[in-house]
Amino acid sequence: MGLEFDYSQNLIKQKDMGDFDWWFEAPAAFLSGDTLALYNGTLSFQLQSLEWQMDFKDGGFDVVLVSTNKFYTVGLAGLKKDGDTSVLYNATVHESAGWKFLNPKVRNGALATEVSRNNLITCLKTLKAVRVRGGYFTGIEKTQLRYVEAKQGVLAGDMSVDPLVTDTCCGDRQRSCQSDVRMELVFNNPGVPCSRQVDFQTGVFNVGPATAGAASQILRLDPVISSPVHDFYVGKQVELTGATAGAGYGEKGTITNYLGALDWKVSSGVTALQIVRPGSMCTGGGYFRGQGGAGDGFLAQFEVLFTVPSVTIHDGGKGCGLGQTGDNTRATWTVAVDGTGAVTGVTALVTKSATGAHYEIGTGIPAIVKCTGSCTGTGLEVTCDVDASRNPTAVTVTSAGVGYQSTGSGNGPEIFCAEGRLVATDATGGTGTGFDAVFASSVGYVGTVASGIDLVRVVNAGTGYLGPVTLSISGANSMCHAQNITADLSGYLTKVTVIDSGSGYTSPPRMVISNGTGCDGVEVRATISDMTADYFYQAGATEAGTNRQMLYLGLSASDVDEYYKDMTIVLTKGAPSNLAAAVAATIVQYDANGRVAYLAASSVTLPQALDGYAITPTSTRVISDAARSVDFLTPMTGVLSVAISSSGTPAVYTVTLDATNAPAIAGYFTGQVISFTTQSAAGLSAYIVDYTAARVATLAVEGSAHTGYSNQIPSASALNTILHGNVGYVISQSYLATIAFTTPNAAWPVIGNSDNTYTLSYRDDSAKELAHAQARPFYCDQRVGDNPTTAWIDMPFRESFAFKATPHTRG
Repeated sequence: MGLEFDYSQNLIKQKDMGDFDWWFEAPAAFLSGDTLALYNGTLSFQLQSLEWQMDFKDGGFDVVLVSTNKFYTVGLAGLKKDGDTSVLYNATVHESAGWKFLNPKVRNGALATEVSRNNLITCLKTLKAVRVRGGYFTGIEKTQLRYVEAKQGVLAGDMSVDPLVTDTCCGDRQRSCQSDVRMELVFNNPGVPCSRQVDFQTGVFNVGPATAGAASQILRLDPVISSPVHDFYVGKQVELTGATAGAGYGEKGTITNYLGALDWKVSSGVTALQIVRPGSMCTGGGYFRGQGGAGDGFLAQFEVLFTVPSVTIHDGGKGCGLGQTGDNTRATWTVAVDGTGAVTGVTALVTKSATGAHYEIGTGIPAIVKCTGSCTGTGLEVTCDVDASRNPTAVTVTSAGVGYQSTGSGNGPEIFCAEGRLVATDATGGTGTGFDAVFASSVGYVGTVASGIDLVRVVNAGTGYLGPVTLSISGANSMCHAQNITADLSGYLTKVTVIDSGSGYTSPPRMVISNGTGCDGVEVRATISDMTADYFYQAGATEAGTNRQMLYLGLSASDVDEYYKDMTIVLTKGAPSNLAAAVAATIVQYDANGRVAYLAASSVTLPQALDGYAITPTSTRVISDAARSVDFLTPMTGVLSVAISSSGTPAVYTVTLDATNAPAIAGYFTGQVISFTTQSAAGLSAYIVDYTAARVATLAVEGSAHTGYSNQIPSASALNTILHGNVGYVISQSYLATIAFTTPNAAWPVIGNSDNTYTLSYRDDSAKELAHAQARPFYCDQRVGDNPTTAWIDMPFRESFAFKATPHTRG
C-alpha cells in the first residue's frame, strides 16, 4: 500500500493492491483531551473512492473506536453503501446508533454483541484510537479521507431524559434548580479565568485490602480512569462514596504511596520490526524511519529479494513461431460465452494433424489468451493438451473469466498454445527458484522464416531471486535465436535490521520508507519494548578501585551503551540463587561491550551465574523504600510453588505462585503479565487471565482456552517441564495506592459490593495554566446559581448532575 498526504487540502489517500481489509487510524496521540465528551456526539468524515476494481464488500465495520481493553472496542456498520463514491458520513456516538462489540464476550450469562450506554462510556474513557474503514473492494482500490470532525455531545448524556409530569423544575433548562429527578447548574459567569481548580475522580476499588481494618491499606484504584504516573496521587484525599448505608461510607484517607503502571519492559526506543506484508515492486533495499509515536531518531535498514511477475520483450528474435505446419496454418479455437461473458466452451476451428507443429508436449500446458482491439473481458485462463507429435489436441478452460464476447462476434479472445518456455537464472550467489513462463508468436511465418516471440505469459513469478535475473529458452523451440527478453523484477522485504532504536516513543511509530525504492503494499509493525526478564551469564563481581558491583546481563540485553542507566534492576529468587528474597537496585552505568550493569558499592548480594533478573524504568524508590515503608516489590516477585498444569478441553493452564510472597487476595494479579527469569524459562511471559485467593494464576497459552493475547506462552513450552516448581518470576503491577485511613474499619471495603466505590479529590492547576498559555477563556469551577452568587460547590459531588453545554468541534 502507498500512503499519500495532501496538507494543503487536509486529506490523506491510500491505495491497496488487492483484496485487503484496512482502515485509516487516528492514534492515541491525536486524541488528547476528554474523549468522553464525544458521547452522544457525532463523528463525521468524508470518504471518497477514487479508484476501484471488482466487487464491493458489504458488511464489516465502517468506524471502530479502539479501547485499551479489547473487550470494549466497538464498531459501527452500515454507513457506506455500494455506489457511494464521495459521501460525508455522520456516525452518532450513542448506543442507539447500533454500535457492536468487535470482541463479544459473555456478559450477564449470555454472549453480548449489543453495546449499552455504560459499555460505550467505558470505551470512550479508554479510547486509544479511532479507525475509519478504507478497504471496501475485492480488487485494487484507492480511497481518500478528509474533513474528519469529532463533535461534542451533551455532557452527562441525560439531556434527553424528559422531566416528570409533576416536575416544576428544570423544564426550560434556563436556570439552576433541583428536582426529585435531577439537579441542573448553569454557569452564570462563563469564561472568567479560574481562581482555583479542584478536580476529582470517582472509581471502584477492584482489589481488596490484605488486612481488613489496618490503618494503612494497599488497594488498587479503578484501572479505567487512574493515572499510570507513579506518585501521581500521593498526598491526595480519598473518600468512600458507595452506598449510603454501606460499611465505611464517608470514611476518608490520604494516599501515601502510589504505583502507577510498572512492567518489565524498556520502552523508549523501537527494538524490533516485524514484517507483516513483504510488499512488492521494490527496486532494491532501503531504509525505514519512524513517524509519530512521540519519539524520534529511529532508523532501520531493509533488504529485499525478487520475484519475476512479468517480462519485457525488447526483440522477439527469429525462428520462434514454429507452432504451425508447412501450409502456414495455425491451431486456432472458437470461443462460446454465456450472458455474463464467461467462457463456456472452446472448440477446434483448425486442428493440426500434419507434421511440422512444434508446440510444447504435455497435458495441461498453460496457454496464452490475447484480447486486443474491441475484445473485452478479463480472467480467462486455459491449458493445452499436446501429443507426442507436438500437435494440440484439446484446450481446457481453467478459469471462465467474465465480460468476453464470442468468436462469432468478431471480438472474441484468441488462444495460443505454448510454443516454448522461458527459464530464469539468478545472479551468482542467488538461490531464486520457481519461475515459469510460456511464449508464443502471434505472427507465425514471414515468408519462409518463422517470426519472433511477441506473446509471453508468466505462469509462476518464482521467489527468492537475488538479481539481476537472466532469461533463456527451453523446451521444443531450439531454433529460436537473437531474442532479447529481460526480467521485470519485483522486490519484497526479507529482512529488517534496526540501526538506531531512537528514543522517547510512547506508542509504536508508523514506518516510512525514506529513500524512494518504489515499494508498494509493505506493512511492518514496530515493537517499542522488550521484555527484560533474563538470567546472568556469569557471576557478579566487584570492580577494583571503586568497589562498584558488576552484573553480567543475559544475551537479550541491549547493545547500546547506557541504555539501562538510572533504571531499576531486580534480582529474583529461584534456583540456583543464593538470595533469600528479591532485591532492587539502581543501575548507575551500563557498558554494552560485555553487557555489564554497574551498581553502587554493596547494593546487593552478588548473584551467581544463571540467577534471574528483570529491569524496569520505574525508579527504585517507587518500588521499594524502607525509609518510607514502601514495599511493592515483595508481592510481585517469587518462585512457583506448584508447576504449570492443565485441565479441561480446551485446556486451561494454571500455576501456583510463591506461598510466602504472593497475596492471598482474589483478583490481585488479574490482568497483569508474569515473566519468568530462571534459565530454562527465561524469556517466557504470559497474561494472567485470573487470580484466586489460593494464589492460583490462570495463564494465557497458545491454543488453549485462553489464547490470542499479546503475551502468551507457546503451547510447546506449556507442555514440557520448563515451568516447574522453584522457577523465579516477576509480575507487572498497576494503580496500587497505599491509603492511610482516618478511622479504619475491619468491615470495609468489601470488593464486589456497592460500598467499594471511592472519590478522589485533588487540586490541579494544569487546565488553568494551559488555558492561559493558549490565551482562551476557560470554563471551570465558576460560582453557580442566580444573583447573588452562591458558595463554591463542595467536592466531591454527591448528586447526579446534568450540565447544559454548548457543543464544540474538534477537528
